[in-house]
Amino acid sequence: MKKAIALTLALAMASSMSAIALAGDEPIAPNTYAPGSVISIEAGAFADANGAAPTAELNRNNFTVSADWDKGTTMVDTVRIDNDDNEVQITLKESYTITEARALEGTISLKAKSEDKTVYTMDLTEDNGLKVNNLVVTVEGVKDIEDSEIHNAEADNTIYHNDEYSSGYVTFKSGSDLLTVVLDMAKNEKVFMHIDEEEMEEVAEKYNKDDTADLYFFNFEGTPSLKNKATLSIEADYLEDVHVYEYTDGKLREVTVEMNKDEDAYEWTSSKLTTYVVSDSKLKADGTVSGTEDNKTEGDKTETNPDTGANDIVNVAAGLAVVSLIAAGAVVLKKKDN
Repeated sequence: MKKAIALTLALAMASSMSAIALAGDEPIAPNTYAPGSVISIEAGAFADANGAAPTAELNRNNFTVSADWDKGTTMVDTVRIDNDDNEVQITLKESYTITEARALEGTISLKAKSEDKTVYTMDLTEDNGLKVNNLVVTVEGVKDIEDSEIHNAEADNTIYHNDEYSSGYVTFKSGSDLLTVVLDMAKNEKVFMHIDEEEMEEVAEKYNKDDTADLYFFNFEGTPSLKNKATLSIEADYLEDVHVYEYTDGKLREVTVEMNKDEDAYEWTSSKLTTYVVSDSKLKADGTVSGTEDNKTEGDKTETNPDTGANDIVNVAAGLAVVSLIAAGAVVLKKKDN
């Protein structure tokens, strides 16, 4: 789902002199990585008090790992040794609200289980530390839907920030173009917008056991809560018959949709975007929800979309300096599977 980004961490002489050089595809910004990432650190990035790297294989039989964070501890989920890849993995927590780059600084330590109990460390400091952020894209809402900007909501870790001087409509398309979402954005409103269209096996197995229906999945990551209702639509010429369902709390509930003859599309509205299943035939659902009211289910919990702060990132770094190394280690940033 989310693209892997390679990061090379080099230690020069002592850890206090370390520096970072980056390589890979689509970093959000220099040294800045998306929430939900897994940062993998090889043994060569660590050094003992004399500057020597570990010689024993990096696994849980030989080492324990710990981290002492100076900044960013709340953004870290786990720090662990992965025996399969012989590396330390830092897993960042998912977040759908971060709009300003936050520092991740501290010391990661490997302690040998051998008799000497040698400690090897890797320092992330102000000079070489990492940052965590979502990509922030500035949009401009307009009063006429026909003139609204159209954005592809396929990109992950992206927050759309409406201009602080104008309110109005902004249009989003799913990666397949099957689903259109028109937001009526307030001034300065920020919305995390990523539509995941991967098949949800638990839904298909439970509600389409005979495999007779064609199902389409639209999962709005982070379940955005909006200041105004959004209009969601499926064009009628895509499917001969359209049945829309909301999938929350393990339950499938049918959404009432209306035919917009002018647009030749099936439409419904909601101020909370969740997970939708579209079928070309009727499924045996667990209930119904209105497509003209807020689709809120008792017990739903979501992380509120951001509405304060701005540090928009609109360009991706094109190149980064190469650092001369005395001792070098590789750190690979990978995204968690969804």
